[in-house]
Amino acid sequence: MREMRESEGSPQKSGDELSGIDLIQDSTENTSKASYEIEGLPISNLDIFSTEEFSNFLELGMCDFGSSLFLDSVSGLAGPMAEGGSPATHWDNSPQEFSFLQNDDPDLDIQVSHATGESSDLGVSQNQSLAGTDACLQGDRQPFVHPQLRDTDTLLTQFYFHETARIYSVYDGTMNPFRAWVGRAWSHSRLIFCAMQSMAAANLERFYPLIVPIGQKLRKEASLILARSTDCQKETLLALLMVGATSSWFNPKDSGASLFLSFQSRLKRAILLNSVDVNGSEGLFYMGSLVYWRMLLSYVHDHPRIVRDEIGIPVRVPSQPSTLSFNNTPHPWAGVGFEIQKILCEVGLLIRAKRRETRSLGNESDPNFFDSQNSLLEAFELESRLLQTACPTEDQISNTGDQRTPVNHLLAFAEVYRLLGLLQIYRIFPTVLTSRLAEDESTWTSTTRRIFHTVHNHAIIWGLQIDLLQDHHSSSLLAIWLTLFSYSIIEKLKVLPIEAGTGAFQPFLLVACSGELRRPSLHTNALQAQIHSNRSLILMETGILRARQMILGRLQMLRDFLPPKPWDLCVNIVQEVWSRMDSLSFPSMANEESDSGMDNMPFWLDVMIDHGYETLMG
Repeated sequence: MREMRESEGSPQKSGDELSGIDLIQDSTENTSKASYEIEGLPISNLDIFSTEEFSNFLELGMCDFGSSLFLDSVSGLAGPMAEGGSPATHWDNSPQEFSFLQNDDPDLDIQVSHATGESSDLGVSQNQSLAGTDACLQGDRQPFVHPQLRDTDTLLTQFYFHETARIYSVYDGTMNPFRAWVGRAWSHSRLIFCAMQSMAAANLERFYPLIVPIGQKLRKEASLILARSTDCQKETLLALLMVGATSSWFNPKDSGASLFLSFQSRLKRAILLNSVDVNGSEGLFYMGSLVYWRMLLSYVHDHPRIVRDEIGIPVRVPSQPSTLSFNNTPHPWAGVGFEIQKILCEVGLLIRAKRRETRSLGNESDPNFFDSQNSLLEAFELESRLLQTACPTEDQISNTGDQRTPVNHLLAFAEVYRLLGLLQIYRIFPTVLTSRLAEDESTWTSTTRRIFHTVHNHAIIWGLQIDLLQDHHSSSLLAIWLTLFSYSIIEKLKVLPIEAGTGAFQPFLLVACSGELRRPSLHTNALQAQIHSNRSLILMETGILRARQMILGRLQMLRDFLPPKPWDLCVNIVQEVWSRMDSLSFPSMANEESDSGMDNMPFWLDVMIDHGYETLMG
């Protein structure tokens, strides 16, 4: 079996660097017997993760929420066997050329690069391996695990391509770089190998807790390789996305900020050295990843270098391309909402700074007038940009080939991001909302009219008087409007099933929307002048409770088939903000004639900061 240690010439790692697990080579046993030593306690590898258990685990669909491509476990391991019976795998540091979305050899997109050699000791030919892949493409998801392949390396590799690669992108298939690129690189790159195996181990935590230390060791090894190098090769950039953006999978309070900064600086250097074309397919992939990662960080981190775009190179994303091209290919993380997510990042930076300012003042005097005015002007600008930014039409987007993520899902997802950005602005800067409500509707764009009319339609269904909501801007009435707006966003999310490709990317949206789902009893005084009957109150109460149930249900379901640590914190945030809202009394606020009382209402970002629940929600 392959040693998990570095070669003898490598620097010796301290216990703090790589603690816990050392593979013990047992020369008296074959590959079906290996042991791991965890803090001095030998545990049989098969006790931790047997092939039979793993095969049953996949066959029973314990983590399968829809059809997906997976790597046939023999593919890539059918090359020559090293001494001891383990597959021969050659690690090297040579730069690898990745070809994003190119499909010159369709089989390579879902298989791994084969080690060179004459034959396989496993007795499984490459033709058999390809046959297994064809069966997979035709919908037969039962994995083949050769009886001799009982080592954890093989099982984690199979699980990565079976499940982890799928949940790490909004779409799956040959166009998913976390499947295709990794599939080409893992057999010759120790860095990619450690990154993907650590991700798979974290993904299996809920079902096999004892495998987590193995993942932690592999993650530490990948981090050390990254720390010891300063290169900006494409393989290194890919590994940074895999290791950095999954930091919260191992420690929910680790946002991966330091690895984000490393990725940002190396990408900048790669662009300056012309090794990455910012307008090419690979450049767009890396830039889109940078934008999405920064967007998530902007709501949980205050590092000055994170909040600033250090690359500053414009990305050409044509709004109305004449023909389909790489620029029309959805991003694995950002989908088709690249420009909207750039704005959403600025929204996050603005509202986080504003809330920190408000919280630090407490009962002191108002903040600096000029700072407040500048923030308000920025909020007006961001709202305008969100309303004006156009998404591509359905026929302008390349089809990913993933039936779980049709193009209309990607467009709906981008629209939800737009609405979420508006919700955050209107919540923290209610003056922006009151100004928009006071406008003549004839001046609105079609996008603005569609968004606001949807909110008004929900108000009518619940028996609320629209004129009062538009003409009287007390804190409680604005809170009602925001509740209606949040409810309309949840209704749009309902068309995106949690088992769809976008499911793993919904937690941030669910948490941010949850903070405005106030039960009508909290607005009773403000509602008395608006409701037509008790039936209206019941309709509103029922609608809000159902929306809450959907949010909590989706987060709990995600917690069951994603690495659980960050989603546990998401559930905590949601439950705490609802608890605060449900225990709050509004009588004095209901009589206010200004929107100043909005600062005192519970806000999800405050709950997250108060309890230290700041985790990467994507």
